[in-house]
Amino acid sequence: MSKSKTIYQTIQEERTPEDVEINHWIKKSLSQYPENHKKQILGDLNSKDGFLNAFFELIVYYFLCKLGCVIVHPDYPSKRGKVDFEVRNDKEQFFVEATVCKDSKSNLNPNNGEQDFLQRITKSLSGLDFNIHIENVEGKLNDSTKEKDIIKKIKQIIIKKCCKPGYIWIEKDDWKLTLSVEPKISKNKKNTVIEPVRKWVGEGSQPIQKSLMKKAKKWGMKNKESIFIIALNICHPEYCSPIGEMRAIYEIHDRDPINGKDGFSKYLSHVAGIIVFDRAFKERYKVSPVRFYQNPMYRTPTCLEFLKEKEVNLASLIGS
Repeated sequence: MSKSKTIYQTIQEERTPEDVEINHWIKKSLSQYPENHKKQILGDLNSKDGFLNAFFELIVYYFLCKLGCVIVHPDYPSKRGKVDFEVRNDKEQFFVEATVCKDSKSNLNPNNGEQDFLQRITKSLSGLDFNIHIENVEGKLNDSTKEKDIIKKIKQIIIKKCCKPGYIWIEKDDWKLTLSVEPKISKNKKNTVIEPVRKWVGEGSQPIQKSLMKKAKKWGMKNKESIFIIALNICHPEYCSPIGEMRAIYEIHDRDPINGKDGFSKYLSHVAGIIVFDRAFKERYKVSPVRFYQNPMYRTPTCLEFLKEKEVNLASLIGS
């Protein structure tokens, strides 16, 4: 049985204009990445499950390079261990740890045969005007299950849903496949990017909080003197909303988190700020909005002040 290709291997084949573009950006980013750390990040990019984390690490590195001198995996003060990044410039020094928030319920760990089956399905669906992501797989795939039957059923459900974003479920005997579907990003005649308006937003505060808490517990509480910032990539489409983010970050004493921002919650009390990247994955990284949340107890690094003013498009920060 042939070995399944990783996401990065598929991108490197450059079979679509999108893959050509993203491969070019990755090569450009890697050319600036420190030589003594390239082997590790290339290994992560090529691994079965590590592409998204490594890709986001490249995004954060490239962005931080615009702000000052970036040291990759420096020793963290008063703590045995290496944080992701340290930024130094003429005015300040701060540390950044990158993390990705995904679906905590995901159980996608298929065997090689099942993985090949799923890759062939997603490839067959790539011509549709939707981004289709496999979120979860449960049970055992029957050898007699035919790809064309599954593909036909997926298309029927998409048509029935009238092109609305959301989840779809495919069941066959004891096997269940969960997919998320949302319209693809397009461009108008003026070549302006048009992103679909999502009318479905779930309560994402708990998974966001879990991702932040893991980093804050490991690093943010170890050295109260250092400026520690978390870069968070929220990749699950249902979790992306400023309301969910605020509920995860701030102490809320009011039903409306916008009016209840009394300060960062206790578990984030030693985190100086959080940079949120809204779904910065390979299909849409250029149009990903970037937001900054400041802990009122800390001074925002001067080089990040511009993010306090308004939400910024990622393309304007890292180029294409």
